[in-house]
Amino acid sequence: MQNNLIQIKNISLVKSFWFLIVTMLLGLSQVDTMEAETLGIQFMASETSWTDGEFVGHAFICLSVYLNSGIKEDCFGFYPREGEKKPFIGGPGVVKSEFQKNPNRFSRISVSFTTPISYVQRGQIIGMIDEWNSKNYDLTNQSCIDFVNSIAKALNLITPTRSATDLPVTYLRNLSNVNPLSNDNPLSTPNLSLK
Repeated sequence: MQNNLIQIKNISLVKSFWFLIVTMLLGLSQVDTMEAETLGIQFMASETSWTDGEFVGHAFICLSVYLNSGIKEDCFGFYPREGEKKPFIGGPGVVKSEFQKNPNRFSRISVSFTTPISYVQRGQIIGMIDEWNSKNYDLTNQSCIDFVNSIAKALNLITPTRSATDLPVTYLRNLSNVNPLSNDNPLSTPNLSLK
């Protein structure tokens, strides 16, 4: 009889241990899903800056994760690969982090708008960033504007007609104007139906 009581207590201890482990794991997974409240993408354009050597300005994107503890952002733009002798004529291109390439640019942002995205869309955008690392840079038809435009198209945003003479600020202003609902959305109620 005493042997049976010891076995029952051991079984109870094992069940309690596994219940505790499962509860902890479920609790941690809920923290993870609650932590990432909203995802968004912000399209940005900076003005020309002769002092910074930006003679036409720049367009880029920032991927944002709105957490309970604040915002985590990763910003990317398309550039001619450094060391190339004729970047305005064309040559290899590269996607770079805006925080590393030119953090001063953020003070010159004159046009931006934000729209919510899903986890799937964020993954697709990261894949596109990788694809753009193998593209050539050409100021008039495969530049930072075209990088931003391709991402906007992938998100099924309305994209304006692109002129070879558009400056980044002009293009982004047009993109913002044809997508007014995205621009007004503060990301408090995401519309994750975009594909």
